[in-house]
Amino acid sequence: MKNYSTILSKSRIEMIHFLREEMPVPTAVNPYYEQTKQIVDTWASEFNNKELNELVLWDVALCTSTLHPQAKPKVQKNIAWVYYIFSAVDELLEDLSNNGRYEEAREIVKKIYQWDYPFWNLAQSAIEDMRPGTRKRFFDYYFDTIAAVVTLREKLNEGSITVEEFYKLRSDDLHTFSCLTLFEYEHDLDITDEELDHQLVKDILYHTVVLSWLHNDIVSFDRDIAHNNRANLLYVLTNGNYGDQLPEAKADILQRFFDERDLLLKLAQEAADSKELSDNAKTMCRLAPTWAAGYFEWSKFSKRYVV
Repeated sequence: MKNYSTILSKSRIEMIHFLREEMPVPTAVNPYYEQTKQIVDTWASEFNNKELNELVLWDVALCTSTLHPQAKPKVQKNIAWVYYIFSAVDELLEDLSNNGRYEEAREIVKKIYQWDYPFWNLAQSAIEDMRPGTRKRFFDYYFDTIAAVVTLREKLNEGSITVEEFYKLRSDDLHTFSCLTLFEYEHDLDITDEELDHQLVKDILYHTVVLSWLHNDIVSFDRDIAHNNRANLLYVLTNGNYGDQLPEAKADILQRFFDERDLLLKLAQEAADSKELSDNAKTMCRLAPTWAAGYFEWSKFSKRYVV
């Protein structure tokens, strides 16, 4: 393994900027960002809700504007609403699960399945103009996400999880799969399950998700150690013993990040050159790396990663 000691000595802010520079994919900010921010931040602030108030500080509107730079005003506003609502639910489930309150967390998951939870009608109405196939994929992915949020933390707290299991649950736990379907909404893609079921498309979407949570884990090292958050690959590799193993484990994760980045960019080029993929599938494959780059770009400005 390469010696990453110089890189790993960087501050949190320096690391966030470094990882963005290491992702050679251009990004842009949606021109309707300020308009969207005013609308959704005002809406979120009207609720006496801890999770929503925290998301205002994170500037989720900037996140969605960076991830979906070509969305029209109505679509951009709806996407921002969805990010706010779903992220608020995720934060609540994480908090409950981190504290061993699994039954309470699962009760919320059950209510969401039954469409009986605060804000949920807003989530549904926000994307009512999605194509039916896109809407179904979006919610199918999200239902997997909220179940994984609880299961991952329960396994981590029990100390009964392998690296392979962590990869599977962490990839579901981060709602990136749902977010990637929003490309279909942003670009009004009439894409089918069959087109998305091509192995190359599935690989590109999967590795976009893995690259995103590896980035999150790297820039969250200090915060997660300080707050005893076990949902970080660092905890799994060291079994929570942040001693002599720590430098090697951090270097391992950084190497995994570079490997995933290289693989994702290679697969995206294969998709661009493919004679098999439909135009819609190629569009999804082209946009996936821009999602990761946009997420890295937003991280440079968000207060999410303060210890």
